[in-house]
Amino acid sequence: MDCIRTIDGTVHDTLSFSRYAHCVSVSEFSQVLCRRYAPGFAAESESIVLASLFHDYCREWKNEDLKAYAVEHELSCEREEMVYPVLLHAPVAAHIASRTECLDSKPVIDAIRWHTLGNSQMGLLGALVFCADYMEPGRCYMNESIINTLMANETIEGLVKNILDHHISHMSKKGRPVADATLRLYDYIKGGGTFR
Repeated sequence: MDCIRTIDGTVHDTLSFSRYAHCVSVSEFSQVLCRRYAPGFAAESESIVLASLFHDYCREWKNEDLKAYAVEHELSCEREEMVYPVLLHAPVAAHIASRTECLDSKPVIDAIRWHTLGNSQMGLLGALVFCADYMEPGRCYMNESIINTLMANETIEGLVKNILDHHISHMSKKGRPVADATLRLYDYIKGGGTFR
């Protein structure tokens, strides 16, 4: 089975054109990040592509549908995900992935699960997808200058820290709280935590 072609088709047929284009762009950018920050991980390129393509599979669901799915399947969710149900697209998509041939590996599921809030246990694959999703060049808040500044560090952990610094500053300027899971990830990175 050609897993990438299968999942690409599924995502293409499910999402709007703009959301699908975002997923493809994240897939491409995550591979760029892999070559720079984790060249030894390149053998996992199929997993990187699969997780990236599927990460926003449920992003266009209605909030009430996300909440209903999370409750029905008794998903473990962060407090912020229940308060801001749009964030539930990550755990819901991860749960669907866990029941989907081609996606049912722990690294892929964890990458999908934590692509929005981040987590110290998301692994190297998760860190690559987390960073690629945040920095995807099509994002309205991204430009080449910001991307170059974020990528000034030489390690994936440094890149994650730069992204978290940028995110925390952005949320502070908007007067919005930062998710507890994101703050835990920030503390993990500042304490010398790594992704493997």
